Amino acid sequence: MLKIPSYNPEVYDKVSQLTGLNFKAQLKDSGIEFRKIYKMTDMLNEEISYLLVTDKLGVVFKNRDEFLDKFILQLRSRLADLNQELE
Repeated sequence: MLKIPSYNPEVYDKVSQLTGLNFKAQLKDSGIEFRKIYKMTDMLNEEISYLLVTDKLGVVFKNRDEFLDKFILQLRSRLADLNQELE
């Protein structure tokens, strides 16, 4: 049974703003919860990255493509875990 996540609209809105993707409807009732988002600056080269903390893991990304690649990996891992639970 999937847990219904507590919904923090500010986090979803910020991720949507950074990536250009809309997550509110797509993740509804998925069991995936975006909990926090952090902006990080590399102190040596001033490069900016973001850390999205979900209910299980974190995703570090600099742009939309990197976010999609890493988020898809997380989804695949989660699906593998669910398949193992069902076996």
